[in-house]
Amino acid sequence: MLPRERKTADHRVLGRILELSFGKRDPSDQMINTCSELFRRMGGSWVLFFNGDPNHVRLLKQCTSFIVKRDKEVSKNERRRTKRSWENPPSF
Repeated sequence: MLPRERKTADHRVLGRILELSFGKRDPSDQMINTCSELFRRMGGSWVLFFNGDPNHVRLLKQCTSFIVKRDKEVSKNERRRTKRSWENPPSF
């Protein structure tokens, strides 16, 4: 998705960070919303981020890193669960 297709500045920034730093070519809106919400709940300020405050830039990077790692773990567990159910079908 092109950066201009995202309506708010925080979504454009998060989409770009996920693309450049974590290789997510088209991050979902849910992932971006989760990153934004986590950033705010951890005390992050978008005003200070856009003013270049290094602490808030670092916090945003940590939040996105956490969300990406969590997403990888969830998808890995889902693959394992699917594989196990395929290998061991339930007996009736």
